[in-house]
Amino acid sequence: SKEEVHALFERLKDRVNILKKPTEPPFGGLFFYFTDVEGNILEVAYNPYVTLDKHNDVIGHKPIDQL
Repeated sequence: SKEEVHALFERLKDRVNILKKPTEPPFGGLFFYFTDVEGNILEVAYNPYVTLDKHNDVIGHKPIDQL
């Protein structure tokens, strides 16, 4: 959820290198980028167009024409 993305950003913002603050793209959702201690770029995102199963694994995506 957007709330979870914001909460995680607040927990991480003083501990990691934030590359992009939480941003809402025009089609919906919310994301931000940061680097870990090894320099890997990671994304935290909420995407309302992705369907997750009970384990939070991606099981589907709505068609691009719904973006």
